[in-house]
Parts: sequence; C-alpha cells; structure tokens
Amino acid sequence: MNVLRLDITQSYQLMALVKEEFVSSNFNDSEFAQYATEKLKFFVNNDHVKTRRNALGIEPKAPKKLPERTVESVLELIAGLEARIAKLERK
Repeated sequence: MNVLRLDITQSYQLMALVKEEFVSSNFNDSEFAQYATEKLKFFVNNDHVKTRRNALGIEPKAPKKLPERTVESVLELIAGLEARIAKLERK
C-alpha cells in the first residue's frame, strides 16, 4: 500500500487551514480534502484532514444526504436501467 505522508511544512499548513476554515466550510473530511488540495497546491486526502481535525478537537461533519426519492422516481430509474440493459444485450 502506498501511503502519502505530508512533510512537516505541509502538515503545518494543513493544520492551520483546518483550524481556520473547517467549521465554517460546511464540508465533510473528503470534501475539505479536495478543497485543501486546490488551496494548498499539494495532495491532501480525507485521512490527512481527519487526523488534523481530531488533533484540534473539531467534530466531523456528516456526509451530505442524498435527496429522498419517491416510489415513482425509483420506478422510472429502474425502467430506464432495464431499457439500457436490454439495449446492451441486443448488441
């Protein structure tokens, strides 16, 4: 398994970013990792964020919930998938 470790400077930069922006960002760990990667210009994964967030005593954010679907919308989705499968089987 290839583990990406942050050097001490990167770790400090991420810790500062988590401390200043995690709570107000409304992101979960994975979303914040993507944000941090863009902002800090080095790769950050959700474990990096989780470790620093835990060290700072910041509570995790729950992943965003998918919208609830109606029975009709689920049946439409299934019908569409069945049609696509049938089309693939004919090929």
